[in-house]
Amino acid sequence: MNASARALGGGGWASVLGLVAGCAQGASPGALEQVDVAVVGQNAPLGVDAPFAVGANVTLDFALVTPGVAAESLRLEAARPEVMTLEGATVTARSEGMTALLVRADERVVDFLHLTAVAADRLGLDRPERGPVAGRIQLLVGDEVRLSPVLYRGEERLLGERPVTMEADGEVVTVLDEGLGAQRRVVARTPGRTTLTATMAERTTTLELEVLP
Repeated sequence: MNASARALGGGGWASVLGLVAGCAQGASPGALEQVDVAVVGQNAPLGVDAPFAVGANVTLDFALVTPGVAAESLRLEAARPEVMTLEGATVTARSEGMTALLVRADERVVDFLHLTAVAADRLGLDRPERGPVAGRIQLLVGDEVRLSPVLYRGEERLLGERPVTMEADGEVVTVLDEGLGAQRRVVARTPGRTTLTATMAERTTTLELEVLP
C-alpha cells in the first residue's frame, strides 16, 4: 500500500458513503459497477469524468451498489501517487497525467476509476446555476450576486478548488465569504464602478462591476 492510501474505518465512511440513499445527483459508476461516485460541491455537475486541475482539491462521495461489502473495510488508493494523492475522500491532483483510483476492501480491489489531471491555464467566474460570466455586471444598490471561481484548460472546465481571494472597492461593494467553498457573495453598497479581482491556484481573473443608484 503506498502513502496515498488511507484506510477509512468505523464512522469515517459515514460522511462519505451514501449507504441508504445513494450518491448525489450526477454520480458515475466505477468500472466494475460496485460503487457509484459523485463530486461534492460546485463542481458536482461535471462528474468524475472531467479532468482534475493540478494543485486543486476535489471531494468525492461514494455509494455502495452491491451488498455484502462492509463499509468499514473500504479504503481508497491512487495507483500513481505522483499524479494524485488522497486524504480521506478528498483527491489532490499533484501533476499532469492519468491514474486509477482503486477502491479496496481488505486486499481486494472491488472497483476502480480512471482519473486525469491537467494544468489549468486560466481562471473564470461562474454565477451558480447561470453559468460563466465575463466582462461587466450591473447592479442596483442593495442587489447581490454570487460568484464562484472556476479553473479551465482552454475552454474545458476543470474539477477542483483551492483557497481563493476575491477583492473589490469596499466602498462600492462588499465581498462576503459564506463558507460555501470558493463561492463568494457580492453585495452592492453605493453607486460607482469597481474591478473585482479573483485569484485561485496562482491564476487571476477580473470582472467589472457597476452599481447604479
